[in-house]
Amino acid sequence: MKVLLKAIRTSEDLTCLFIFCENNGIEMLRQGYPMTLENIQTGVINWGGYGSSFMIGPSLFNYFKLKYPDGDPPRGKAFARVKMIFNGELENNDTKVVIQRIEKLGGLVVQNIDEKVNLIVNGKGADKQLLKKAKELNHILILDEERFIEILPAIRKKPIKRTLKPRKDVPNTVDKKVLDKLKKFFISRDNDLISQGLEMYRSLQNTDVANYFLDGVQYASQGGGHLIP
Repeated sequence: MKVLLKAIRTSEDLTCLFIFCENNGIEMLRQGYPMTLENIQTGVINWGGYGSSFMIGPSLFNYFKLKYPDGDPPRGKAFARVKMIFNGELENNDTKVVIQRIEKLGGLVVQNIDEKVNLIVNGKGADKQLLKKAKELNHILILDEERFIEILPAIRKKPIKRTLKPRKDVPNTVDKKVLDKLKKFFISRDNDLISQGLEMYRSLQNTDVANYFLDGVQYASQGGGHLIP
């Protein structure tokens, strides 16, 4: 339910959310201290003689903490404790698909308004009577489609399957410890160590070692007919 704080744009929005929290035993805290309706309406916090103000906007998501009577919602369920109504059809999004996303995120989409509904999203052909009743209840956040879609978590992309490169066989003509030492020299950011590695590499005069390190290296042409890795 805390995700609704991202949709707050006015003190009236914040007041609606605060009243819903108060009616349902949910505390709205700032640095461990409970908020009051006066704090919300004035946008000012004053504890211990120190006054500060907060800006109304999406940053309130990080400014406040909600303390629920039955504990925090499960991870990944950003819409837990959100009971909402789509008042009309969404114009720029598939309503059915969005409802599926909401339910997957722990939210509940219903058709009838009651005291547990805390969000209404207006779409095309919105019912004016439903909207009027929601305003009378004074605890329901009312959003348009654009503001609502903004607070929906992004759809996670499936991880790209990477093809693992086959492990190269260590040449039989050179000691593995020498190869390991060369690797440490070559991956160093110290020019002196890299130079030491090159000197060791040259001193071995071993074609197998050269092929081992150059395996998979692609060359591109450069002006003058030279090749660069």
